[in-house]
Amino acid sequence: EELKREAEERKSTEKQLAQAQKMESLGRLAGGVAHDFNNLLTAILGNVELARMDLPDSSPVQQNLDEVQHASESAKALVQQLLVFGRKHGSEVMTVDLRQALTDTARMLRRLLGEDVTLALTLPSRALHVKLDPMQLEQVIVNLVVNARDVSPRGGTLSIRVEERPGAQLGIVVADAG
Repeated sequence: EELKREAEERKSTEKQLAQAQKMESLGRLAGGVAHDFNNLLTAILGNVELARMDLPDSSPVQQNLDEVQHASESAKALVQQLLVFGRKHGSEVMTVDLRQALTDTARMLRRLLGEDVTLALTLPSRALHVKLDPMQLEQVIVNLVVNARDVSPRGGTLSIRVEERPGAQLGIVVADAG
C-alpha cells in the first residue's frame, strides 16, 4: 500500500516537473519572439513617422498612417505582455518616481489615444517615490487606456490621476467616458 502511494506521488511530481519545464520553455520562446517582433514594430513606427514628414497634413494618406500607427502601437502593447510573461526572473522592482513614470508614459498614451480622445493627467506637484516594476506599471496603464479608447469611439476624455491615501498609500485612478 505504502509503495503504491509513493509511486503515485512520484508520478505526480514527475508530471508537475515536466509541466514546469514546458512552461519555462514556452516563456523563453514567447520572450524571444516578442523581442524580435518588438524590433519589427519599432521599424514600422519609425517608417510611419518618416512617411508623415514627407506628406502634407491634408493628405488622405495621413489617415492610413494613423491606422498603421494605431495597430502597431496596440501590437507593441501585446508584445510588452509577452516580454513580461517571458521573463525568467519575474518582475524587476525598483524605486521609481511615480509622477515621472506616468508623465513619461503619457507621451505614448496620447499617441495611442489618437486625436478624438483627450488625456487628462492629474498628478501631485512633488515626486512620489514608490517601489514597483515600471514595465508592469506601464503595461497596466496601456491596457486600461487601450480599453478606454476602444469603448470611446466618439472621443471624449480619459483621466488618470494619482491620489494620496492614508497610511502612505497611493492610488492610480483611470476613468473614461465609455
